[in-house]
Amino acid sequence: MRVRIPAPSTVSNEPEGNLDISIEGSGRFKGLVLVQDVPPDDQTILVAVRVPEDALCGATYCPATPLVATEAWGPGAELVVGEQLPLPAGTYRLYVMAEGGPVSITLRLHGLTGSTSLRPTKPARLFAWDWKPKVPMSPYQLVFSDWATFDIGREQIDGTLLWRVNSPVLGPNRTQRCFYVTNPDPPVGFLPGCPYADMTLTMNWWFVGTIPYASLSFATGRVYGPPSPPMRESIAIWSEAASPVEKIGGIGFSLTLRE
Repeated sequence: MRVRIPAPSTVSNEPEGNLDISIEGSGRFKGLVLVQDVPPDDQTILVAVRVPEDALCGATYCPATPLVATEAWGPGAELVVGEQLPLPAGTYRLYVMAEGGPVSITLRLHGLTGSTSLRPTKPARLFAWDWKPKVPMSPYQLVFSDWATFDIGREQIDGTLLWRVNSPVLGPNRTQRCFYVTNPDPPVGFLPGCPYADMTLTMNWWFVGTIPYASLSFATGRVYGPPSPPMRESIAIWSEAASPVEKIGGIGFSLTLRE
């Protein structure tokens, strides 16, 4: 649906205790995408996804409030977790992502007054899947690997949300998304460095809470499409940790912006 922001405003990208973005519902996957309706090179884009309620609950720690993972890009969007994302005035396309049940989203924009209630005007195509850890692979301390394949043929946004609970970090943690125009060859496609991948994207982790060490990683990308001819793309994930991992999991998604 198209919405209009009448004046410049801001919204928080804090994952824990975010008072600006509330995502509620019974579905397995839920979130929003806000895309400024201007030429692609000038767009501000916000993606927010609700972290599953039990994702970071470990033996000794569980977040006290719902968690929302956010990412943004565009002019002025190069920010760190906890900062405010500037949203220029203008027209935007708003997408509500819901898989498995109804969703209610509240978006509070600083700098504006009043309120409005909206309902989606037409459906968009959403593909969501679970990332499932595989057996660790020697000689690396690989704690996570998986892959998924989906169609490329339209303008779309894809994303990967990972969560992890582990003991105090003793060294570097590394995670990458690896893109293949054909299916990766397990286990080669999951090795650090992503052999034979067409493109790689490093995913940064950030801590949520302090005891023990709960962390989130969220990365999104955009496909402008349509390619000629339409094709399928595979995403492989590998991740290694420098200390024992108690819990790890993730969700991936692909949202078509225009039919």
